[in-house]
Amino acid sequence: MSDGWSIKKLVRSLVLTRAYGLASSHVAKHFESDPDNIFLWRHSPHRMDSDQIRDAILAVSGQLDLEPMHASIVAKSPEEVVQQGRLNPATFADAQPRNRSIYLPIVRNAMPEVLELFDAPDPSLVIGVRDVTTVPSQSLFLMNSQFLVQQSRHFAERLLAVGDLGDSARVALGFRLALNRDPSAKESEASTEFVKRSESTIETTEKDKEQLRVRAWAAFCQALLASAEFRYVE
Repeated sequence: MSDGWSIKKLVRSLVLTRAYGLASSHVAKHFESDPDNIFLWRHSPHRMDSDQIRDAILAVSGQLDLEPMHASIVAKSPEEVVQQGRLNPATFADAQPRNRSIYLPIVRNAMPEVLELFDAPDPSLVIGVRDVTTVPSQSLFLMNSQFLVQQSRHFAERLLAVGDLGDSARVALGFRLALNRDPSAKESEASTEFVKRSESTIETTEKDKEQLRVRAWAAFCQALLASAEFRYVE
């Protein structure tokens, strides 16, 4: 009230508190006295919202457009996307822009799959609290969706665009971009070996050396984007 009922000032005061800035690190003595974290001695890890997951994937792949949308995607959609005043869900997904999720229109019969699967509120209902579910379809989306495949390829191209890097250094760059940390020695060795095995496997069907390398690194990038660590805020 003292700040004139300013929501912005309220949010600022909350995010600058000690409790909000805590790490999720395990401390044995604190866990012994307060295993349920009732007194907030650590941050409780939580999964990002669907909007944040989509935006994070686009940001890491280098495809996120930070500019606000200047017109409705519905108005700008190709004619085949709009049928008798209703959007065709089968083709609307391909017309999705790369803007932040907050700027996307909420179309009831054509929600972006990544938002729908990761518990975006049902636009047909009044929702006070978002659900947080863990279901097989989420893992299947991360392994097989065209969106993840495309963004993994963009991510790989972003890594390969940095010249004069060895495989280990490129793996480390991928970890820093996706997970905000360096890989351990074991992770670095396993990731480098994974890329080499992927190149050997793909070589049987891909004769273009440049595309072979992109596809191998895209497989590594998709593994990072599909990891639980990428989706959870520690």
